[in-house]
Amino acid sequence: MNAASLNPTVCYHCGDHIIAKKVEFENKLFCCDGCKLVFQVISSNDLCKYYDITDSPGVKDPSNVIRSALSFLDEPEIADKFYNFKSADLIAFSFFIPNMHCASCIWLLENLNKLDAGVLISEVHFIKKKVSINFDPHVTSLRKIAELLSFIGYHPDLSLGSTKTIEKEKNYSRIYKIGVAGFCFGNIMLLSFPEYFSNQEIIDSTLAKLFTVLNLALAIPVFFYSASEFFLNAFNSFKQKVINMDVPISIGILAMFLRSIWEISTGSGPGYLDSMTGLIFFMLIGRFFQDRTFKWLSFERDYSSYFPISVEKYGESESIKSIPVENVAINDVLNIKNQEIIPVDVLLISDFANIDYSFITGESFPVEVKRGEKIFAGGKQIGTNIKVVAQSIVSKSYLTSLWNKQKAQKNISKYQQMVHKISSNFIIITLLISLVSFVFWYLNNDFNRAINAMTSVLVIACACALALSAPFTFGNILQILGKSKMYLKGNEVIEDIADINHIVFDKTGTITEVNQTEVAFVGELSPLELRLVVNVANNSNHPYSKSIVSNFSNLIANIEVNDLKEIFGNGIQGNIHGKTIKIGKHDFVVKEPSGLLPTNATFVSIDNELKGYFLFHNKFRNGIEKLFKRLNDKKIAISVLSGDNDTELGSLNEMLMGANSKILFFQKPEDKRSYIQKLREKGESVMMVGDGLNDAGALLESNVGIAVSEDVNNFVPSCDGIIDAKALIKIDKVITYSKSGINIIIASFILSLVYNVIGIGFAVTGNLSPVIAAILMPISTISLVLFTVFLSTIAGRKIK
Repeated sequence: MNAASLNPTVCYHCGDHIIAKKVEFENKLFCCDGCKLVFQVISSNDLCKYYDITDSPGVKDPSNVIRSALSFLDEPEIADKFYNFKSADLIAFSFFIPNMHCASCIWLLENLNKLDAGVLISEVHFIKKKVSINFDPHVTSLRKIAELLSFIGYHPDLSLGSTKTIEKEKNYSRIYKIGVAGFCFGNIMLLSFPEYFSNQEIIDSTLAKLFTVLNLALAIPVFFYSASEFFLNAFNSFKQKVINMDVPISIGILAMFLRSIWEISTGSGPGYLDSMTGLIFFMLIGRFFQDRTFKWLSFERDYSSYFPISVEKYGESESIKSIPVENVAINDVLNIKNQEIIPVDVLLISDFANIDYSFITGESFPVEVKRGEKIFAGGKQIGTNIKVVAQSIVSKSYLTSLWNKQKAQKNISKYQQMVHKISSNFIIITLLISLVSFVFWYLNNDFNRAINAMTSVLVIACACALALSAPFTFGNILQILGKSKMYLKGNEVIEDIADINHIVFDKTGTITEVNQTEVAFVGELSPLELRLVVNVANNSNHPYSKSIVSNFSNLIANIEVNDLKEIFGNGIQGNIHGKTIKIGKHDFVVKEPSGLLPTNATFVSIDNELKGYFLFHNKFRNGIEKLFKRLNDKKIAISVLSGDNDTELGSLNEMLMGANSKILFFQKPEDKRSYIQKLREKGESVMMVGDGLNDAGALLESNVGIAVSEDVNNFVPSCDGIIDAKALIKIDKVITYSKSGINIIIASFILSLVYNVIGIGFAVTGNLSPVIAAILMPISTISLVLFTVFLSTIAGRKIK
């Protein structure tokens, strides 16, 4: 229960004392109408558990000073420069937050929706110190969100792209602090040498007092300047009603400084200024190298390696060729197909387009865009091919964040949950141990040892290694898999893959080759009619459509297709020059039953008149039979689902040969999804591997959905990973590697526990100098991170 609810003089929302008139609502007291209004918003959205997280977590409206400083964000032309996406009901943007520094910062920033009802999603990229926010412009605004961030201590950088400059300046600021601390620490040590070598019995008392005063003068800038980041971070954590790792460090520094002033002022001793300045100096150095190590090991995968997709670009004489998305330049003219994700911000050249922004907004209703209007990256074209001109290069983060959001909403890492539970109690336990150590040695009349024991415990104990081992292990695994052309969304996917015991494969375009399919047409089509059919097929990314286009590529022309519709699992239709062309299953292209027709065919009708059919001869991928054998050896069940006929049943049975294998034909998209749902209801952990089109529902239903890519120009938001077609035969190695990653994390947790037990155990004896503790703490963190990265790199060699 919120403690404020029990105190009649404290505001239920913000926790401030009620000085003026009380505002009452639902038997709760508030200090002002603003706090009551925010509570009403939270209460009406069933978010009152927010008040159970900590006492009075709310904030008041920002001050007039903050409002005035951020008023420029109300100007539309300025605000638009921050937006990644803008529509009538949703705006997406990112802010660089320099003051972000710990896990509590992440928690608060990712729960902004609890402080501003207009915030829809808030996600943090900790290493980049960036927060990405989606908000409803009908409820809040960019300015109000910036005001809220500033008020709670996270003033955003609003310099439009100066992130790198600010990071550089911040690094220099820390270097300056290290320089001041090092200079003062060194000189304090020199001035303390007479005391060190005379067993604290200096002959000249006047000289002793002079050295002591000089030491204090040198210690003051170290305390107020060099150590300022520890105190500021600790103060911000108190404002957020949480405790971070800088709190015990600040307590240790403050205790040594105040004790030193007391001894110097009373003449009872020289204090602990050498230990204090040395502690700050080595702590700053440790953090500097720790940050450098973490940035070096950030595992930031650039967009060119993250998505193996391409886009069609118009060349000279209206010719079209596929290029990698990272090669798209401003003013390039692109051809966007039906159901294709637009990789960059573009202007529409065609007369109109229907854009599905559900990937961004969650709303599946298409938005009509007219010639000359802007289309944002992440939109999906619905209907005939459109021509657009690029207005930006491929984003290295925006589409990535859109893809990652799908998984982030689906699952939360069990290791993150475990670390959160441990870390939340770790600092409190550390503070108690340090207090008990101080009291024990103080009662034994050894004040120096009491100070050493208390400070050393506060400094050497650190849960950072525990919190960082999982993300760095998983980050390295994701990077190694990416180099082998296997791209996973995030850490949670690795955890899910490690538990897989059943893999469901789609057949066409997944375990069969796409570019090596033999295609033959049986029936009567004039050259003109064949050209029309091929150009309708060119609007689809289905493997059969791509095979038709590949075999008849000389017939592709810049022909506008009207009324285009593609029904997954059935076929595609469009209207050209007044003729309705349908390509797909027999009952899709013509409703009337016909005589004996082949079942392994894709049929064609023009104006509902059956013209014939395409026959495909599939070739299974090289190495797929060996993959099935290895999966059987690992006791992983296999299923193969296909929308085609059962003509290849014999070949598949021969390749599978497993008692746990199952093959189903004539499967519609809803049948595939239902099959996986039933497997999961039985308690099986299922991976679905498909081409991403007809399999979108099955990919979403599975524990892990993997889309196989042939360097195609479609993108599948519902999948958890993309694997290059040539890397498909390594899927069993990915499972083994994921299991190894879990074992490495468990080992690192044990090692981190050993580190802390040994370190704290030695610190409580009072024999560990705080300066040595300050050196050992970052070394232990860095060494543990390097340990996890080294082991995961060694284990990753088996993937190649």
